[in-house]
Amino acid sequence: MSVDDFVKIILTFAVSISLVGICIQIMRLLGSLNNIIQDFRGIGKTAVRLVEQIHLDYKNLVENIKKLSEPIDHINHKFVQPLALLLGTVGKFATILNKKIGKNS
Repeated sequence: MSVDDFVKIILTFAVSISLVGICIQIMRLLGSLNNIIQDFRGIGKTAVRLVEQIHLDYKNLVENIKKLSEPIDHINHKFVQPLALLLGTVGKFATILNKKIGKNS
């Protein structure tokens, strides 16, 4: 075995150890990437929960507004519309009377 063969063996051993080191660093990088992806998934889940809560609050707000507007709508249907019809009828009657009174004068 010559010096050249011994240097080739040492060089091969050094390259192998370097490749193992590079593989270890790549594994660490992939592990960090995995942690980052897990963090993003957690952020995504939190965002989804937040949007769902906002949607639920919006639905509750709409229902409460509908409940508050029902009495007003009830007043409109039971009081305001009949009153408007009555006043319209009285107005027509008054117009007819004014025409008759104007003709008689």
